[in-house]
Amino acid sequence: MKNMKIKFVIISIFLFSGFIETSAQSKFSIGLSSSYLKNYRIITKSKSDLYKNYRNENEGSISGFDIEVNLLYNFKPSLFFETGIGYVQKGYKINEVILIDPCFSPVTCGYKSELYRYKFDYMSIPLHLIYTTSKRLNFSFSIGTSLLIPLSSNVEWILRKEFNSNTDQKIDKRNNSNPNKFNMSLDLGFGIGFRITEKMNLMILPKFNYNLFSYENTDIRDNNYDISLFINENKSTKENLISYGIGIKLLYDLGKSSH
Repeated sequence: MKNMKIKFVIISIFLFSGFIETSAQSKFSIGLSSSYLKNYRIITKSKSDLYKNYRNENEGSISGFDIEVNLLYNFKPSLFFETGIGYVQKGYKINEVILIDPCFSPVTCGYKSELYRYKFDYMSIPLHLIYTTSKRLNFSFSIGTSLLIPLSSNVEWILRKEFNSNTDQKIDKRNNSNPNKFNMSLDLGFGIGFRITEKMNLMILPKFNYNLFSYENTDIRDNNYDISLFINENKSTKENLISYGIGIKLLYDLGKSSH
């Protein structure tokens, strides 16, 4: 099911790029971008400070990426409206720990450490307002939102024979119903670009995204933190996913003359 959804996103990206080429007018530009992301979550509500602090101490960020095809409309000098379609990975992890008694279970026997990764994949539809300078060395600032349509939500249990080494490991994956719902993100970006030609602009883009709708990760609560430390604690929480990173974007102006 996940592969079918990802194929749908890829096909949609190609169809979208074909559509914008055929429907282009003088004020349109097209773009292709991809970013390396660090992903995490912020616990915004918690019934127990003990539980919240424990999670913050024992969870960390994971790497991901996004890729987008964009259509930009220049409605005023230096001002653009941007939309498009893309694919983005989000999530976080429970930090790697040494197994105390690996051979207590035949599943873990022979392995030294374990960690859990919570991974959430979305199809994204950006809706951004962009300000861009017009010189050859140019700068841009963008703000807006992205519509996030869930594609998959998984938990990976990773067993490793060497601590902090993925060269010899085993991964067991299961579905996670949280947060497999529609979301929206607040997006901020700043770009530094160089116009390769009159029609082409290559940009470096630091960016930040914050999911606006919170959720409760009941899977992590019920499966990973069902321990005696929290026996009298209310483990109800709300959390929001965040991402930050840096990307590269190539813009092609469909209106300018190539001469």
